[in-house]
Amino acid sequence: MKDFLLIALLIIIFAPIYLVSLYEIPWQINTDEITIMAVSKKLVEGHADPFGLSFYFGFPNLSFLVFGWLGKALGGIALLNMRIIHGFFGLSIVILSYLFFRITTGSRSLGAGGAIILGANHALIGVSRMAMRDNSGLLVELAALTLLIFGLEKKSFLYS
Repeated sequence: MKDFLLIALLIIIFAPIYLVSLYEIPWQINTDEITIMAVSKKLVEGHADPFGLSFYFGFPNLSFLVFGWLGKALGGIALLNMRIIHGFFGLSIVILSYLFFRITTGSRSLGAGGAIILGANHALIGVSRMAMRDNSGLLVELAALTLLIFGLEKKSFLYS
C-alpha cells in the first residue's frame, strides 16, 4: 500500500511538469518533431511491417507505428497529441524508475529518491515535452530491466 501512495505522490509531483501547457512550452517546434509526426503518419496510413526498418535513418518501424496509433486514438497525428504521448512516456519512466530502484535497493526511500532525481533531470523533461522519440527507448529498456530483475528475484521465468 505504501508503494501505491509513493507512486501516486510521484504522479502528483511530476504530472504538471511533464503534461501541463505542452502546446505552449516549449514554444519552439523542433524539426525532428515534424519529421517524426510525418513518418508516423505515413507508416500508419500504409501497411508497414512493424519489425522492418523505416526510411527515417533506418530506425525500427514499431516505435513510429505506436506513436501513430496512439496519436490517431487521441484524435489525429498533431503536435499537441504527440507531445501528450511523449509526456505520458516521460511520466511512465519516472514511475518505472521508482519500481526499478525499489526492487534493486529494497528501500522505498531510495526508490523514491532515485525516481525524483531521474524525473527532475532536465534532459528527460526536455525530450518528454517534445514530440521526439528519444524517451521511448529508455521506457522500453527500463521496463525490460525492471521485469528481468523482478523475475529473477521471484525465480519466475514469466517475468524474466
